Amino acid sequence: MSYAPTKSYACAPGQQKSFLQKIFAMNALHRQRKQLANLPTSALADIGLTTQDVAVEQRKSLWDAPVYFRK
Repeated sequence: MSYAPTKSYACAPGQQKSFLQKIFAMNALHRQRKQLANLPTSALADIGLTTQDVAVEQRKSLWDAPVYFRK
C-alpha cells in the first residue's frame, strides 16, 4: 500500500532533514494513517484497500515509514 503525503517535507538533494522536519513528517504520517482508518469501507474499496490492509497499516510504528518520509 502506498499513498502520497499531504505535504512535502522533502529537502534539497544532498541535504538531510532537520530534527524538526522529521517530527513534522512523522506527525503527517500519523495523521494520514488515522484518516485512512476513518474511511468507510466503500471508500476503501474505491482505492483498492481492505479493512485488513488498513489494520496492518495502523499497527505500523512511526519508524516504519515509507521511503519518501525517511529521505
